[in-house]
Amino acid sequence: MFKLLLVDDERPVVEGLKEIIPWEELKVDQVYIAVSAQNALHVMNQHAIDIVVTDIQMPGISGIELIKEIERRWPRTKIILLSGHAEFEYAKQAIKQNVIDYLLKPIRDNTLIDAVNRAQELLRQEWEQIGSYERSIQALRENLPLLRENLLNELLQGGKIRKEEWERKREMLDIPFFPEDECSLMLVRMDELGRLGEDHPALAEFAIGNIAAEALSGSFHTWKCKVNHGFLIFVMKLKSVRAEEMVQEDEEEWIQVRKRLLEEAASQFQNMVSHYLKSKVSILISNWGVFPGDLKLLYQQALSSLIKYVGDSEDFLHALMETKPHVAALRSLHEHPTVAHLLEVSNWKRVYDKVGEIFSELNRIDVRHREFLMEVYFSVSSAVAMTAHNNGYLLSEVLGDDDYAALMQPSYDSVRALELLTYRVLNKMEARMTGDLQGNRLSIVQKVHSFIEKHLDSDVSLQSISEHVYLHPVYLSKVYKLETGEGLSDYINRIRMEKACHLLKCSRQKIYEIAAALGYQNNYFIRVFKRQYGITPQEYRRIQT
Repeated sequence: MFKLLLVDDERPVVEGLKEIIPWEELKVDQVYIAVSAQNALHVMNQHAIDIVVTDIQMPGISGIELIKEIERRWPRTKIILLSGHAEFEYAKQAIKQNVIDYLLKPIRDNTLIDAVNRAQELLRQEWEQIGSYERSIQALRENLPLLRENLLNELLQGGKIRKEEWERKREMLDIPFFPEDECSLMLVRMDELGRLGEDHPALAEFAIGNIAAEALSGSFHTWKCKVNHGFLIFVMKLKSVRAEEMVQEDEEEWIQVRKRLLEEAASQFQNMVSHYLKSKVSILISNWGVFPGDLKLLYQQALSSLIKYVGDSEDFLHALMETKPHVAALRSLHEHPTVAHLLEVSNWKRVYDKVGEIFSELNRIDVRHREFLMEVYFSVSSAVAMTAHNNGYLLSEVLGDDDYAALMQPSYDSVRALELLTYRVLNKMEARMTGDLQGNRLSIVQKVHSFIEKHLDSDVSLQSISEHVYLHPVYLSKVYKLETGEGLSDYINRIRMEKACHLLKCSRQKIYEIAAALGYQNNYFIRVFKRQYGITPQEYRRIQT
C-alpha cells in the first residue's frame, strides 16, 4: 500500500481528486492534501509519502521549488507535476529528476490513474532492487559481528530458540556450535586497559577480543559477545581433532586434560595482553555444560564465582571445578523476559504464562525455606508497583482494601496463598489498565466526532483532526478504526452524505448552498452524491418531495 500527497493552492481541486479517484483500488491507503508548498513539506515531515502530485504555480514557494526540496530530502519519493499550457514546456525543462509525469490541467481521471500506476511500478522496482538477495547478503556480512553478539547475549539471558530456527541462524551467522555440544564459558574482566585504552577504549576492547580468539583458536571453537556488566564472554568447545585425541583417555583423565588446555590458553591470552597492550585482564573459566540449554546457568555461575573467588584482584585467572551448587536458583523467575518486562509492555497473556511457570517451579522444589517464596514475592510485587506508578496511579487505588493490605503485609506460609494473591493483583491491574485504555480511546472518538460536526463545512482532513486532538495521524486512524469498526474517511463521507440527504429533504437551501455547508464545491458535490446514491442531488430532492 502507498501513501500519496495532493498539492494545489485551490482546495476544491485537491479535495475533488481525493473524493473522485478510487484510491483503494490503486493500492493507495492514505491520501493527504496540502494547499501550499509549506503545508506539503509539513505533511511530508510527519508521514512517509511515496507519491506527490503537485501544481507548478502556487503562491510563496512554487511547485518547482517544492520538487527540488523533495528531491533533496526524500529522493525516493516520486512526483507527478500538474501544469497549465503556459508552464508546460518550462516545467519539462526545469525538472529532470523524480518527476515521472507532466499532466495538463484540467486533469482527466484516467490520465492521473495511469501516472500513479507508473509511479507505483517504479517504486516497486526500486524496493525490489534494494531488497535483492545480493544486497541482503552484503548487509548481512557487514552486520555479522553485531548479529552474532546479539544472539549470544539472548542465549546467555535464557532465550530459547527452536531447533529448526537455530539451524537456520547457525548457518546464516556461521556459528560453530550445535545443540548438545559440550561447552564452557570464559569470562574476561578488563581490569586495566593501558595507554591504548585511555585514548581509544573501544579499540582496546576490540584488540583484547582478537588476542583471546587467537590464543584459544589452537584447541577451541569460540563465539564471543560483550555483556551488560562490561565483561567479554567467550563460549568454547573443543575442536574435533582435540576431542578425538582424548577419546582414549578415561573420563577423569579427559576432564583434567580439557581443564589444562583451557587454563594454558587463558594464561597465554593474559600474557599476550600484558605484553602487547600493556593491559591487565582477569579471567574466570566456568564449568562445562550442554549447548545451548546450560548457557544461562553457566553464565550465572561465572558471575557469582567472579565475586567469590576473584573479587577486586587484578590480572587473576581461576577455573571452576566440576561441582554442582548446593542451592539451585529459581530459573523461571529471572529468565528473560521477566514479569517486569512483560508488564512494561502490557503483554498480559505472556504475564500469566510467566507467573504460571514460576509457581510450577516453586511447586517442584523444596520450599521449606520461606526465602524462595520471599524471592518471588519481592520480584513480582516490585514489578506490579513499578507498572502502576509508571501509569500514574497507586496500588491502593487499584487493589481495594483487602488485597492491598495482603500485599503490604504478605504471608510466606504456602505457595498456594502467594499464588492466589499474585493472580488477584494481576487481574485487578489488567482490568484497570485495559479500562483506562478503552476510556482514552473512547474519549478520542468523541473528540473526533465533535470536531467533525463543528467543521464539516471546512477542513476535516485526517491531518486537521489529528492536530486538534494532538495525536499522530497514523495512530489516530488506527485507534478510530479499532473503536468504531469504520475508517475515519468513511465516517466523514457517511456523515456528509447523511446530512446532505437531510438538507435536501427538509430544507429549502439550493444545491450549491448545501454543497458549501458540507465543504464541497458544487460540481464535486454532485459527482460524489451520484457516486454514492446513483442519482443527482436534484433528482433525490424531487423523489423525496
